[in-house]
Amino acid sequence: MKNIIIIISLLVVFTLASCRSVISTPNFTERAPDTLNKSTDTLLAKDSPAELPRGTFVQTEPTKKTTVATTQLMEVEVVAHPDVSEPIIIVLLPNTEIILPESTTLVTTDQSTPITVLGQSKVTLPPGTEITVTKINYYAILFYILLVCGTLWLYMKNKDEDTNNDGLVDEKPTEITPSND
Repeated sequence: MKNIIIIISLLVVFTLASCRSVISTPNFTERAPDTLNKSTDTLLAKDSPAELPRGTFVQTEPTKKTTVATTQLMEVEVVAHPDVSEPIIIVLLPNTEIILPESTTLVTTDQSTPITVLGQSKVTLPPGTEITVTKINYYAILFYILLVCGTLWLYMKNKDEDTNNDGLVDEKPTEITPSND
């Protein structure tokens, strides 16, 4: 037992004295990149920035009107009626509020349109989307549980062997049995 304590003490001293740790403990979680193989429906946890490519169709909710505000000067093409042959072009100033009716379909015309998708929104991620997955390292949890249980077991095993509380394990007295000679 004394040799084990000396070896552990030397290992701790050398670990603390070195620039690089000899022992590296495992992490509880690991972050690993991954790629989706199929379309996946999900809910966003928080507000997320995104970009819509040119020609993306966006439809408002079918049950309520949607209020939006412009962030920059923009030209909007409005088709007033099917009988009108030429569309009307309107210039909107920044921070102009627009009320869109239910089930309105919008099409992006810029190369990429920056948007902010609100948290708790349903989104469909296409195949090939790169995501980062947080995995729980069950081996690390098992390692720490075994380390704690082993320490408790050693403590309980050696607890009763030091009866005079001097810090050393007491030797058991050997009993001398009388011989019949």
